[in-house]
Amino acid sequence: RHHPPRHSVCRVLAESQSSSTIPTAMTVWTSNIKSIHAASQLLPNDRRYQFHDFTAQVLHLVSPKLPHSIQTLPTDWVKVRRIMDVAYRRYEYLKNGDGIGGTNDNGSNGNGNNGSPPPPPPVRMVVVGGSVLVGRNCRALTAELSIRDVRMPNRECNWAHRLQLFLDAMFGGHGRVIEIVKLALGGTNTGVGSMIWDYTLLPSEETRHADIILNAYSTNDMHVLTVLEAAFGNITIRDKVFEMTQGFVRTTMRRKPCDTEPSLVIHMDDYLGNEQRQIWSTTELMQGVNVLANYYGFASISYSNMMRQLVYADTREEWFSPKGWYPTEEGPMDREIHPGMGMHLTAAWTVAYNLLHGVTTYCSMEPWYEEHPRSDATTTTTNTGTSTNDITTVRNRMQDYGASFMSTEVPLTGYKSEIRGKPKVRPPGLPPILTKHLKLDDVSALWQSQSEAEDRELAAVDCATRDPNYTRCPFSWVGGLSLAQNNMTWIRQYFQPVVKLDRGWKLIDEGAKVGYIPDGAGRPMVLEFALLPQPITTIALFTMRSYGEKWADSQLKVDTEYRRGTSAGSGNGGWTRMTTSRFIGYHAKNTSEIYTETIQLPTRLETGDALRVTYSLERGSTFKVMGIAVCS
Repeated sequence: RHHPPRHSVCRVLAESQSSSTIPTAMTVWTSNIKSIHAASQLLPNDRRYQFHDFTAQVLHLVSPKLPHSIQTLPTDWVKVRRIMDVAYRRYEYLKNGDGIGGTNDNGSNGNGNNGSPPPPPPVRMVVVGGSVLVGRNCRALTAELSIRDVRMPNRECNWAHRLQLFLDAMFGGHGRVIEIVKLALGGTNTGVGSMIWDYTLLPSEETRHADIILNAYSTNDMHVLTVLEAAFGNITIRDKVFEMTQGFVRTTMRRKPCDTEPSLVIHMDDYLGNEQRQIWSTTELMQGVNVLANYYGFASISYSNMMRQLVYADTREEWFSPKGWYPTEEGPMDREIHPGMGMHLTAAWTVAYNLLHGVTTYCSMEPWYEEHPRSDATTTTTNTGTSTNDITTVRNRMQDYGASFMSTEVPLTGYKSEIRGKPKVRPPGLPPILTKHLKLDDVSALWQSQSEAEDRELAAVDCATRDPNYTRCPFSWVGGLSLAQNNMTWIRQYFQPVVKLDRGWKLIDEGAKVGYIPDGAGRPMVLEFALLPQPITTIALFTMRSYGEKWADSQLKVDTEYRRGTSAGSGNGGWTRMTTSRFIGYHAKNTSEIYTETIQLPTRLETGDALRVTYSLERGSTFKVMGIAVCS
């Protein structure tokens, strides 16, 4: 029996093919190939579309391979349905002309003036990654194509920016249905990304409440930085990236207080090499990701698996692998991990295709989900706008035979229909941490008990009085995390209220890495946080380690002190020492990378107390502090 599509997005997809059935993602892609090519023009940079022929040839090679990029699908399709709801409301608003006139800072067209409700928000997609996402080498091939009059800074030719322009065009150019926020820092890996999410160091509330979180650290996760970190910890690179990826997944997928709309997490693999020359070794990250994706139920994409055969057939090609692999015609392979323009074009299409595939898959599975009115429909207002949650909710009823469409298709006879041993509904929390020691004997009981403990913690939070703009770290700055946090004037103004003493620390932008450096040893910088707005337990630091004579023996000393609330706002006395920590700024590899350090305060500071953080260069000739956060 035919089941017509219910969701508006599903109906639009079916009607686009003049059909009442759901097309496959490849059917939609192929039937729109001319529009896809047109939407791939990098505007306003390439106004005359001088990359027209290159784009067409790459699209011709890549399109049939796109299904091979699909690695795993999410197990929670309710998240997919919710994102489809947000996208369709936004699309209808823009298509009807309500949103013409530009995009506000929060991605919403229109302003809700004259008493009208604010516009429905776009789907928020936050992409985090390292130097590949920054766009290093994304301009490669322009010289070979003799195109010299197209300006292409990294921030505009990287794949995330291309994906934004592509999606805007494919949605008809009415406005922004999906807003992509790129948080890219060179020299960082998934470990840094986990800390950014865990401590809510994101630059805006919009990014903290992302609908989609895409991890694009894979190349940096296989970088020499991670290799040496693994060696230092006496574990393999495979175990190290597994550990980091699992940490990121648990941080981003765990349930949060007063947050009923969890993000859809996607892992993006773009690593073909060549930090490791052995092909088997280059696949170790995705081997671990595949295990974790099936264990936790997140989606994963692989550009590298899609392009592997094409690149291996000719490792001297330069469209999809780094041009720097072979710097000379006849010479040996050299170290280079940053691919060129062809990869950035392809990566944008790959993510778009996987989003499309997720939608068409959900639409084809609609009969397996029951739609019914919600009893908790509410209207909420935050600084990102006002929205009413769906009047319907979708529930997977596959375990409840009598409530599913299956019961009408194949009714039970009642003869021996109650069969013992039927699996229970899974607990709502994340499964236990996956280690080499987790046993089949224990996993069910652990999952249930940990989920129940999490239920009690979440229930203890009073959401009625909780500040909707609460952030774990009331003071935080990470250089390069956003355009504002890379702006020298903004940084100085942000620090000005808390800098109590500065004996020669300079803010510099060197090598696209903004940070504070000392003008010699023994010169302190003192940050004082009076009348803390919330309890504080942790200081997080982002520091740079580098190489060479300049950085030899580099070491930073950090002292923390506190003063209780009655005297927190006045005077210089009454300070009590808590901790003294030391961090090195040198490592034995020819790269400059960001490391994360945490200081756990032995004394919990309460609201109204004061905190003092003093750091100074203790050894060596330089050091760079690239971020600091004061956190609960």
